[in-house]
Amino acid sequence: MLNDEEGLVNFRKENCSFPFAFCKRKNLVNSDYLLFLPVSEGRSALFVFGWAYASSPGSLHVIELNTDGTPYESLSKKEFDLYDLKDVDADGIPEIVGKDCMSQSWGGEGGNALSTYDPYSVYRLGKSQSGKTTYSLELSRQYNLKHYYGWAGPSCSEEYAVVLHPPGRKRPIIMKSKDAEKLFEKK
Repeated sequence: MLNDEEGLVNFRKENCSFPFAFCKRKNLVNSDYLLFLPVSEGRSALFVFGWAYASSPGSLHVIELNTDGTPYESLSKKEFDLYDLKDVDADGIPEIVGKDCMSQSWGGEGGNALSTYDPYSVYRLGKSQSGKTTYSLELSRQYNLKHYYGWAGPSCSEEYAVVLHPPGRKRPIIMKSKDAEKLFEKK
């Protein structure tokens, strides 16, 4: 039985206000609370979303069917912001891509020069219809190097900051927060 302490949300209203790739996919059921997507040939998964609060994403539950048709929860995250269901490693089975935390901005004029370090997490669906979904450190690292501002480890951290507009550089960079704040100190 699926239970979410905070209750379920209308994912179209709560999660699809941003242009997340999964929002563009065709839902196999007519529901704004349950997202049922094909994940590979003959295999589908049900995505259920819980409430987000302040700077914390809501919960995510992924339910699949065993080969005998029995439902099981292949992933349960108390906080996870789903961004995409994408075959990151080209093995024919898509991975779940999202973030365990939400970015917070501060510093500089207007308070948006720096952002907390909030890397993407990549989870592999089980290779078979009874396997658990598992976190992949290597795919997460690769994904962040390609789609984020770099890599400073797998965990969200206020110890590191993303400098969104670093002086003398065109692209954002990741550095220790205390060093990043010095870049914008008034002299």
